Amino acid sequence: DANTLIDQDELVSLAGLATTVPCFTIVVPFATLTILDALKSSEDVNGERCRYAVRWLQMYQHEDWLHVQRTDEVSKIAGPLGRKRSTATIFECCKYFQQQQQQQQRQRSRVVLISKDQATLARAQREGQLCCSAALLVSRGPSCLSN
Repeated sequence: DANTLIDQDELVSLAGLATTVPCFTIVVPFATLTILDALKSSEDVNGERCRYAVRWLQMYQHEDWLHVQRTDEVSKIAGPLGRKRSTATIFECCKYFQQQQQQQQRQRSRVVLISKDQATLARAQREGQLCCSAALLVSRGPSCLSN
C-alpha cells in the first residue's frame, strides 16, 4: 500500500527481497499509484516521500520483479477501477492476482499484501489475505507467511 512505498526503509526491503527471491514480484495496486500521484504535489514531508516513491517506481518499472496494476487487471465481479475506497480496491487487486495465479495453476505462488497499516493488517486477517510489512518479510523470510 502507499504507506509502504513512502517509507524508504520498506522500499529498500522490498527491492532487496525482490532481487534475491527469484519468484517474488511486487505488484503495486492502481489505487496505491493514484494515492501517490495525488499526494506528491504536497509541499510537506509526505509529498516529498510520495515523489521519492514515484521516482523509485519509475526507476524500476521495467524490472521483472515489479508490476504496476493496469486498469484492465480487475476481476469481472469487482468491475472497473473507479471511485471505490482505496483499501477495498487494494484487496480486490490481491484477489485478482490470486485468481490469476490459480488459473495459471501456480498453487505454490501466494499473493501477499505488504503493509504496515494496522487497520489494513486487521482487515487482511479477517479476510484471510496474507499480509505483513516488508521489513518483517525480509527479516523472517517467506516462512512467516504460513496461514
